[in-house]
Amino acid sequence: TAGPLLAQDVAVRGEWRRDALNLPEVSARLLGGTLRGSARTVLDRLDMTRVAVVLQGASVAALDALAPKPLGMAGQLDADVILEGDPRRWEDTHGRFHFAGRRLVLPGELARLGPGEVAAEGTFQRGLATLDRTTGAWAGLHVQASGGVGVDGPSGLRLGVDADLGALAPLWDLRNVLGRAIVQGEAKGRWTDPAFDGEARAASLTVAGITLDTLQARVRLRGTMLMVDSATASLARSRATVSGEVAWGEPAPAGPAAAQPLRFRADVSAAPVYWEDLQSWLPGAAQGSGRLGLTGRIAGTSATWRAEGTLEAPALLAHGVPIQDLQAAFSLDQDRVVVSRLRALARGVPVDGAGSWTWDGSGDGTVQVGPVNLAGLPSVPADLTLRGTGQARARVA
Repeated sequence: TAGPLLAQDVAVRGEWRRDALNLPEVSARLLGGTLRGSARTVLDRLDMTRVAVVLQGASVAALDALAPKPLGMAGQLDADVILEGDPRRWEDTHGRFHFAGRRLVLPGELARLGPGEVAAEGTFQRGLATLDRTTGAWAGLHVQASGGVGVDGPSGLRLGVDADLGALAPLWDLRNVLGRAIVQGEAKGRWTDPAFDGEARAASLTVAGITLDTLQARVRLRGTMLMVDSATASLARSRATVSGEVAWGEPAPAGPAAAQPLRFRADVSAAPVYWEDLQSWLPGAAQGSGRLGLTGRIAGTSATWRAEGTLEAPALLAHGVPIQDLQAAFSLDQDRVVVSRLRALARGVPVDGAGSWTWDGSGDGTVQVGPVNLAGLPSVPADLTLRGTGQARARVA
């Protein structure tokens, strides 16, 4: 026993000659796995120490006993490490390493990914490890990393993430999301407060049946909050810009399944949006053409959310009817859509409206038409003479 470590079935073969100690064969059961290694040193020249260790099948969960803070991970670990230098001064040692993790389950929210595989190799010197290449793979997620890793945190660590959103989104209760996203950037900060700055892109992304041609975004991670700066998306000729943030909390005591839901907030600006670009997912009654401008905000969780915004269009054409100066204010949530104000000119006639509908189509609204010069109404028979002004108000369901 050495501190929190318990070694069993220890076997050592070695020799002591003058002031040199040589241990060509060392074996033991350690951390639930098997250890084989060798060591040699000169007592008055500890800087000449060389240790080689091969550890197979160790329990990742057992490493919690060595860490200052529990890692909260599970799985098996293989390690091949060569260390040279004075073991009393970690900053003066150097060497190389190769790690392989099997059936690796990540801590906290990331446990939802299930078991995965990790392989890492590199060198270390003066208390800093340099990853030549690290790869990790879980269902729907592939990670690559290279760069510096210190005891306190990453240092110039380059990361690349390739994610299948169709496989990952349901793990966080986000439905109807399809596509592949690639994120690249640099990690920094401390392990207790990580930071990441990078870029994300998706060649084709489908959300709730809406397929975006391209998506690009600058992303920043600070602790348990992901911030998106000026994400741009395109759909044919239409363009949209989104900025916002996604935050998550620590899992509840009952485990990942009871973890707090993702919380999000986003500001959206879409201009221009071409009505005809949306025809593939709009019903026939809502088809038209023309250019629109949309601004709005959405916030909440996947289960409870609210969005509100405004819509403007100088000129539209819907089923042959010209519409000018459209202005609308709306809000929507997981239960209903509310149009608090709708104002436009249809064939030059003022139209005002408002209404509220649930997502299954039930609800009602009001429409007011006019005032309009009756003598100028289109499609009136020639033998019918109308004079004066008219106004109508109706309730629609």
